[in-house]
Amino acid sequence: MSITAEKKQELIKKFALHENDTGSPEVQIAVLTERIRNLTEHIKANKKDLHSRRGLIGMVNKRRKLLNYLKRESEERYRKIIEALNIRETSNESK
Repeated sequence: MSITAEKKQELIKKFALHENDTGSPEVQIAVLTERIRNLTEHIKANKKDLHSRRGLIGMVNKRRKLLNYLKRESEERYRKIIEALNIRETSNESK
């Protein structure tokens, strides 16, 4: 259900802005996206797991806040991460 340390390190390496970067919005969004995808699969199989569903909603909200911050600070970096992670935009984002 959770991501492995190797997968997390791979994501950090791919989206890091510099060598020791682990906290940039891009890295946080990438890690959250992977966790969201894993948890979504878990919830599909375990429909009554409401505790995990609540955690998923929290992760989605945190990712949304990070994406909003990134869009506000750097539209180019925002577009790049959206494209790299294949996160689709909703209609209200393009306004």
